[in-house]
Amino acid sequence: MMLYLTNEQFRERLNQLVGDTVEDSQLQIIEDVTSSYDAILADFDVQIKNYDDLTVKYDDLTVKYDENDSMWRMKYKNRFLSPSTTPEQIKNDTQDDVRKDDQGPQLTIDDLFKKREG
Repeated sequence: MMLYLTNEQFRERLNQLVGDTVEDSQLQIIEDVTSSYDAILADFDVQIKNYDDLTVKYDDLTVKYDENDSMWRMKYKNRFLSPSTTPEQIKNDTQDDVRKDDQGPQLTIDDLFKKREG
């Protein structure tokens, strides 16, 4: 298993490597290495945040999916087993579902196909 250095440990090891000399070439190496290290850390932080955001979204969608799936399974089961379910009741339930869908955002063909130049 590879151990990773903290920012402080990294800079301490770099200082040990370079020592007390302050030649231009060594200063340039220190600048290049620390800039690269800082950029890697910044990118890593962004990746971790993106991962955390995606994990939260996935968890939310999983809960919504499970709730929706459970609801529809129960409706489907009740459709056949409920003594109060009549063809008229099924028709009314279906019409209610369609009305709910109609209240959502309305899409047009233009919404689906964006014009692009090129």
